[in-house]
Amino acid sequence: GKIAYSSDGNIWTQASSPSFGASVVRCVCWSDELGLLVAGGSDGKIAYSVDAITWTQTPFSDFGENAVNAIIWAPNISKFIAVGSSGFVGVSPDGQYWTIGSSGITDTIEILALAYSKELDLFVLCGAGGNIYYSTDGYVFNDAQTPSFGASSVTSVTWSAELSKFVAV
Repeated sequence: GKIAYSSDGNIWTQASSPSFGASVVRCVCWSDELGLLVAGGSDGKIAYSVDAITWTQTPFSDFGENAVNAIIWAPNISKFIAVGSSGFVGVSPDGQYWTIGSSGITDTIEILALAYSKELDLFVLCGAGGNIYYSTDGYVFNDAQTPSFGASSVTSVTWSAELSKFVAV
């Protein structure tokens, strides 16, 4: 897996120590509060960096072989939240030490995306099989009342403060 950085969006440089080996890097997140980047990927790997150049793999996580598909910084609870395969939701206060919480998701679905609304103080995640879930605390998620996506995966979700809406695709 490769990580690259750029100061202008045009010229990119590969990070010197991505620490993902052959695992695919799937997501990256920044915390203004901690001044820390956190990246996640296949095989349950997570790494962190303060400069985007040098990355260190986390010394401990409960992800096992589950892919980490999305990570966000949740300012309301001062924690990173990571989601991924087998329906897992993991939390970390520092990007280094992670635990998998009791998410309330009973299906072992592939969770593909996660979004947060500061205005609503609400988390929304989505995944394979058209599933969408919401949470007020980032730990316990509930089934959302959703239109029928059928067997189609919901691969992305975002919050628009201007529109006051979550949008899932």
